[in-house]
Parts: sequence; C-alpha cells; structure tokens
Amino acid sequence: AELAYISALVNGTLDTDNVTRAAVPATSIDGCNFVMECDLDFGGNLFTPIKSARNITFDGQGHTIHNISYAPGVHYATMFEIVSGTFKDINMVNVKATEGATNRAGALLGYYTGGTVANVHVKDVEIKGFQKLGGLIAYITQDGGEEVLVKNCSVENVTIAASDNGDVYQAGGFLGYISSSAKTVLTIENCEVKGNIVINDTPELKEPDHFNFYSGGFIGSIGSTTDKNKIVEINLNNCKVGTVTANPALSISPRGGELFGDCVTEGSNIGGRQPNLIYINGLRYIADGVCMNEQDEYVITKAEGM
Repeated sequence: AELAYISALVNGTLDTDNVTRAAVPATSIDGCNFVMECDLDFGGNLFTPIKSARNITFDGQGHTIHNISYAPGVHYATMFEIVSGTFKDINMVNVKATEGATNRAGALLGYYTGGTVANVHVKDVEIKGFQKLGGLIAYITQDGGEEVLVKNCSVENVTIAASDNGDVYQAGGFLGYISSSAKTVLTIENCEVKGNIVINDTPELKEPDHFNFYSGGFIGSIGSTTDKNKIVEINLNNCKVGTVTANPALSISPRGGELFGDCVTEGSNIGGRQPNLIYINGLRYIADGVCMNEQDEYVITKAEGM
C-alpha cells in the first residue's frame, strides 16, 4: 500500500474519498529517503511505475517484494521510471512486466541516470516488450549525474520475449541497454545472472546499419556515438552469466560467457563511431574488427584477457 501511495503521489493520481485528484497535484520525492520495514506481497496486482525520482535512497533492509506486476506506461514497465540515487538490500521474487508493449522494462529500474545499486537480488522475472529490456535494469545513462556503480546483485531465472506480434532487441538478462547520449562511466562488480536464462532475440533486425540492435545474456547492447566526449566506459569485475537459452540463437560474442550482445570497441571501425572503453576484470576488451557471419551477425573477433 505504501509503494502504491508513493506512485499515486508522484504521478498525480492520488484519489481518496475526500480529496479529488485536482486538489492533489503531482508531488516530487526528489532527495527523499525510503526504508522498507517489512516484506511486501502484491498478490500479482498491477503496480503503476513511479514516474520520476531523483537522488533518492531506497533501503530494503533485506526485505522482499513478492508477486509484483507492472502496469505498462507510455515507455516503461518497472518500479521506478526515470530515477537516480541509491538502491540497496532489496529482494524481489516473481516480477512480471508482461502487460502490453513496452520499450523500457526491468524488475527495479527503468531509466537510471546515476548512483549506486547494491545487494539487490531478483528471482523469477518475466518481461515482454521490444527494446531496452533487462532483468534488473532496463536502461543506463549517466546523463550529467554521478557515475553508476552496481555491485553484489543477481538475477535468477529470467525470461525476456517480444510482445505479441512484435520484435525484441537490446535485451539482457541483467541490463538491457547502456546509452551513449552522455559520457557514461559504469562499474558492475560481483554480479551474476543464473538459473534459467531465456532471451528471444529478433535476428531479422540485424542489418548492416543496425549494429546496436542486439541482445546478450548479461548486457543487451552498448550504445555508440561519433562524439568522442560521449563514449561509454564500462568496468566489469567478477561478473558471471550462466547458459542462455535463445530462440533463435543470440547474435552475440561467444566470449566471456555471453556477456554482451554488441559493442563498438577499439578496432571496430563502424561508421566513424568512437570506440567505447570496456574493461573485464581490469583488462581492456578490444576487437580486431567486426565482421559479418553467414547470418549477417556482427562478431567480435578478438577479446583481450578473455
């Protein structure tokens, strides 16, 4: 009930017997601190995502959110849509974002622009949509905020598929998409995707000019730009992903336990795109070049330290 109240308060949809919606305008929760005092069970009822929350702290204190289903908005199916801040010590079990089409869906965060996510564990996640879909986080960009740190988190048993009669791309078991719309520095450490990992990709989209339309077991797609001031720097330390079941087979690099769907790195040389800086356990991830296989899929041909 408390989370639903916060959603209605932020979204301007609060309605009681004595107070009309017009009398209760949308209220900012920017800078606020939230603490879970007990487990929450939504019983499968739809939860409307909280539209905007900047620089907040959400401390789950090790409690668990059970059986939550997200009502789709214009773009998002997640708990927090556009958000920054600290999220820690949260467990989530049986999370669904399957109602209607969405292009940004994740168990906890939609468009995350800076802060720390720590000790968040989600289990049994089912997502339907068409792009920027992640088991924990849909979309990350620093967007002028602080650097992003995600540590000691896990996703167990995740299924990502297309909405009815649709396509799916930029989907990852942990994180869907990292944007190059702003200079972004992201560190992910001691994180894992495990159990049943099912990602149904759409190979028909893999045309030569669509080099960021890919999916992967851990990270779906890493954006790229011609602006050298907006490159993405990613540090992956002690991160793991189990065996991915994909229908059809994912067009991803076979190295690193299916970590990425695609990325533009040193040596890629695609359309003047600037190389992103990607480090795995401290070693630079590079490519001799990006070539096309028989299925017109881009393949990373060399990975340092993998």
